[in-house]
Amino acid sequence: ALYQELGQEFFPSVAVSMLTLVQFVTLDSINTIYRPLIMKDGSLIFYFVAVILVVSIVLMNLVTAVIVNSALEQASADKEAQKANLDKERRRLVKELRKMFMRLDDDGSGCISLEEIKAAASEDQEMLYSLLALEKPMEIFKILDVDGTGEIEIDEFCESIWQSVVSKAPVELKRMEKQVVQLRRDMKEVLELQKGQQRAGPHERARPESETSGCVPLDPPWKLPG
Repeated sequence: ALYQELGQEFFPSVAVSMLTLVQFVTLDSINTIYRPLIMKDGSLIFYFVAVILVVSIVLMNLVTAVIVNSALEQASADKEAQKANLDKERRRLVKELRKMFMRLDDDGSGCISLEEIKAAASEDQEMLYSLLALEKPMEIFKILDVDGTGEIEIDEFCESIWQSVVSKAPVELKRMEKQVVQLRRDMKEVLELQKGQQRAGPHERARPESETSGCVPLDPPWKLPG
């Protein structure tokens, strides 16, 4: 009688049976189904435990894993596509910047100066203004001349402009970062030079006075000849 009553309540038709299965998947008040049956027959506890583990936990975890894996694969594909587009844009921009550098380098020295930037054509100046968001040639030159030599090489020219284009940080901040890197490199060279001098110092002080003065030490007065 109990089985027939529960069957008529939770499994009278296909639609209601599917709704009952949804209850098992979501663990929505399923105790009203399995509790009376287990109280009637204790061996049914193994059946319902297996159903809950497989349907509610394992199956739903598999579905979640498939969704998360698909999302990660899509994100990875989008990242690779974005990287490919960025590389393509870099090659195109560097090609145009090299052509601009050749136009700016009037004397063919391989470097451009502030005067050459000031004398640039209007199209080149507008392109520099749009890429660097700066209007004055002096500001443009200061941003591009990272090492402060007063001249800009072609690699320095292209790399500085490209980093300014792709970076969200202000151009002045990127220039400060490069200057800090250059300063650290210079300080490292100075420290290595000081260490070399310190290692050589004790050896110089340990040399005998006869070697430094070129004099031959005399015999003590109490030492008689023969």
